[in-house]
Amino acid sequence: MRDQILDHAESQLLKYGYKAFRVDELARAAGISKRTLYEQFLTKEAIAQEALARRLERLAGAIERVSRRRPADPPAQLRECIALIWQADGEARPGFFRDLEATPALAELVAAFQRRGAAALERVIRSGIRQGQFRRGLDPSLVRRLLVAAVAQLTGEPRPNEDRPDPPEQTIDAILDLILHGVTAV
Repeated sequence: MRDQILDHAESQLLKYGYKAFRVDELARAAGISKRTLYEQFLTKEAIAQEALARRLERLAGAIERVSRRRPADPPAQLRECIALIWQADGEARPGFFRDLEATPALAELVAAFQRRGAAALERVIRSGIRQGQFRRGLDPSLVRRLLVAAVAQLTGEPRPNEDRPDPPEQTIDAILDLILHGVTAV
């Protein structure tokens, strides 16, 4: 029952954000009473924290597994890590990100995930540089920040008169190509 509650909580939290996350709707979606829900979790924040922690742990674990895979294939590993981040960012609506600022416990969970993800991405980039698959002299931290910023920008809500990005696979390939190979003809 706890997993079922957390599944519904995760979905509602990502879709509506913390402020619009309603315990009565969560109980209804899980097919239980609010009393039963509060027997499992003491507060709304506890539900949100556990649901988000569980989601981020799955995602961070997946990214770390990809980044540590042997034999190392940095371009493929980088593509897989970015695809995981793309999928996760795309599932979270703007309300979720907006509410993080007002909910320090959730913001800290996201910050901890970002630190783990950053370390994994930079490990892949350094590996690619060592193997000669990525250009020497790249700053792994800068490349990682550019990749994450590009994904965040492209998975966000489109502005009026702005085209939606290409399908994720094409967009990820384009982002990686631009960052790793540049735009100049050599």
